[in-house]
Amino acid sequence: MGSNCTSVSAGALADTDRVVIVGDNQRNAEMMGETLAGVTVATATPVGARDRLGSGPSLVDAVVVDTETVTRGVTELVRDVREQGIPVVLLSGDASPSVRRNAAGVDGMAFEQKPIRSDQFRELVADALA
Repeated sequence: MGSNCTSVSAGALADTDRVVIVGDNQRNAEMMGETLAGVTVATATPVGARDRLGSGPSLVDAVVVDTETVTRGVTELVRDVREQGIPVVLLSGDASPSVRRNAAGVDGMAFEQKPIRSDQFRELVADALA
């Protein structure tokens, strides 16, 4: 599964904002991209995310990670993204106390349990971009 870039217009978010949505479920990523009207959105699988994000100066303003379970791989990806200074919105079906506690300890990361309303998702991303 590769990456897909789309640009959408209108909405409260700036059209210069660039967001990468990382997840295994392509349809979820597409729906999230549609929710972020006004933002340039790229999607990537967890395997392709590091290639999409690269290293050094980033052309990405925020990363959304959509997962059912916070695995070691997800944790490493979030750490790598945060080391680049890119804000992260982590959406997970797993909201155990340890996941919430660990997420609260990461500066520059917003955590929310799925499912999430479209308006709430849009607000989380807007806050990450602010």
